[in-house]
Amino acid sequence: MKKHAIHLMSFLSACGVFVYTLIAGWVIFNGESIFGEANQFWGVAMMLMVFVVSATIVSVLMLGKPIALYLDGKKKDSIKLLLASIGWLLLIGVIYMVVLGILAIK
Repeated sequence: MKKHAIHLMSFLSACGVFVYTLIAGWVIFNGESIFGEANQFWGVAMMLMVFVVSATIVSVLMLGKPIALYLDGKKKDSIKLLLASIGWLLLIGVIYMVVLGILAIK
């Protein structure tokens, strides 16, 4: 796999995780106004279900292609893609935190 393809694919994976977490965070933050008030048991059960589904989606976004490459025998490309995806995700997270910090100062 070309270096350019690895960087593009890892960037898209990290962006997908970031966008998904923004959407999931917004839904969780606004859950009571969207779905109404839940009783304690069903609310906890639903939050656990959301957690499991979220973990699955993020796992597919971050690990799907690296695992497929690894199983195809492209072990070095698999590791490079996974590490690049993690690196992009860290960079996006740092930029997001800096922007939030700047907005909080104003």
